[in-house]
Amino acid sequence: MSNKITCDMAKDLIPLYIDGLLSKDSEKAVREHIEGCKDCQQLVENAGANIDLGKSSDDGVKLFDKVGKKFKKEYIKKFIIAVVVFLILWVGATIYIIEKCEPIWPKSSVEGLDANLDVVNINGDLYIHQTDLYAMGEVCIVDFDFDKTGEFNFYLGEYGLHTLMPGTRGYNMNEQYQRLCDAKGITKVNYCKPDGTVIFTVWQQGEEMEVLGEQ
Repeated sequence: MSNKITCDMAKDLIPLYIDGLLSKDSEKAVREHIEGCKDCQQLVENAGANIDLGKSSDDGVKLFDKVGKKFKKEYIKKFIIAVVVFLILWVGATIYIIEKCEPIWPKSSVEGLDANLDVVNINGDLYIHQTDLYAMGEVCIVDFDFDKTGEFNFYLGEYGLHTLMPGTRGYNMNEQYQRLCDAKGITKVNYCKPDGTVIFTVWQQGEEMEVLGEQ
């Protein structure tokens, strides 16, 4: 290549020159042109390149080495972006799964469930006593006005991965006690749908209730 190149040629080659992708002869020609051309100097400045026009590339640097470095930078950049996106999606999915609760018995017919749920008084607090795997699940409160209405409404739900896997149960026990609320002022405990529709009454005032602990 001749040492003299036109502005049009230089403008086409300057991006490659800035990235260090030109051969030694082409780089020299572009650099010599830039030294004597204010328009091309301005083009380099606008590109934000910090180029020392008085120095040439090291003789030992090969074109393919420069290309390899550029691809390596691009690869690392894309890899970091991919990792960040993955972490964001993973955290979001984890939060969704952990906080999502699916009702175990959303249907209006839960035959047999009432036979495995009892309300007991333990040290002045009401607990739901679950006596069979069929009746297992986390107590999910439907409303928080039970201290005013006297009615405690709840349903049984499950959190975690098994909420996304129909038919999978997250319990391996067949008996447990779960606290409901302070017994004071409660006149009825209802098993409901998540929307508050009462399916059946587990206990109501006037019915016998087992008392445990120190009263």
